[in-house]
Amino acid sequence: MKSILILEDDPIWQRKLDEILFQFNFSNLHFCNDLLEVDLFLKKQIPDLIIADILIIENYIFDILSNENYNKIPILFVTASTEIGLYNYTKIFSNASYLVKPFHPISVKAAIDKLISDEKIPIEKKQYGITVRGIYNEKIFLDVNNILSVKSEGNYCVIKTPKNQFALKTNLIKLMAALGDQMIRIHRSYIVNTKYIQKINLGKMSIKIENGILPIGRKNKTNVEVYLNLVREL
Repeated sequence: MKSILILEDDPIWQRKLDEILFQFNFSNLHFCNDLLEVDLFLKKQIPDLIIADILIIENYIFDILSNENYNKIPILFVTASTEIGLYNYTKIFSNASYLVKPFHPISVKAAIDKLISDEKIPIEKKQYGITVRGIYNEKIFLDVNNILSVKSEGNYCVIKTPKNQFALKTNLIKLMAALGDQMIRIHRSYIVNTKYIQKINLGKMSIKIENGILPIGRKNKTNVEVYLNLVREL
């Protein structure tokens, strides 16, 4: 790690943090006592990690750290305050952790390790879909974006795509888990891809999608209403 910026105005806690970080072989530490020092430092260089007391000489440090040039730096907030509101406010930062003083040195090490790990390893977006068999028994992966709807028929499910349909021995509950939130259950026998919904008629309890009209079951009407509310909010 190239550098760590430490925002702490209490000399006792400056010494404690220095000792803790030295214990775990962290070096190149830069201590700042007030917000002006912090601002000047950040304009010159971007540290690999910030350890920040939330209140510096009776001033909160959120405004400086929320600057778009700095808000992606891993931040470990340390504070003597037990106010839940302060903790909740730190959630605006994309890569931050939180410790309440006093804390054990290992808590600091664990928090830093987690922050650095989260920074280095990008979160992979899960690929939703299912594997089916083609007409020559070949394996075909169907991405959820290519699935219009699924109908349950006994022990099988019929999966419809814009051009084909496939039968798979499974049930709707397992399929919904594999296909993600993009699919909603509209009937005991049907799930449908919200991407392909063209029209919803709650009066007639039906949904029009790209390849036809599907029924809405009374027990699943709420699922459709929740989807409609989400669309209106967007």
